[in-house]
Amino acid sequence: MASKKLEAARKLVKARKKGFLLCLDPSVSKTGVALFSLEEKKIIWSRTISGSSTTIVAEIFSILKAVSNNRKESKIVCIENPTYYGGRGEAAHSSGRIGVLYRIAGIFYGLGIATQWECIELTPLEWKGNLPKAITTKKINRIYGLELNPTGTDSDEADAIAIGSRILGEW
Repeated sequence: MASKKLEAARKLVKARKKGFLLCLDPSVSKTGVALFSLEEKKIIWSRTISGSSTTIVAEIFSILKAVSNNRKESKIVCIENPTYYGGRGEAAHSSGRIGVLYRIAGIFYGLGIATQWECIELTPLEWKGNLPKAITTKKINRIYGLELNPTGTDSDEADAIAIGSRILGEW
């Protein structure tokens, strides 16, 4: 069963019909990015941006501006809102890097507003429940015929694709 926020995101996308959905899965040293066509309900491209948080933020800003330029279609950005619930995130939490992650997600949200995108955010629990990244990656590989590494650096890209896939109702 989909969460209320996922259902609201689906309703927003369905109402827009034409335009773009950009999904972001941020982390401190890399961010998964996936751009979808709302009209065709298809992925246009995806990738992982790696580097310092400054580099990642600058690249995301460039993407938001590039898609926004001279386009009247709807533009929706969905940012995965970081959630600390123990386990895998313990190192980031105890080192203080979790605060950096929250700031990065907030900056993405602000950049979306500044570049005239409609912004939504979903926590991992709201869009995928407790599925580990490896299982999400394998599922995305099956759906889209991709070969992303489920245990490597591709997992953030796979999650960005999966967020869009869930919003578009493809999964």
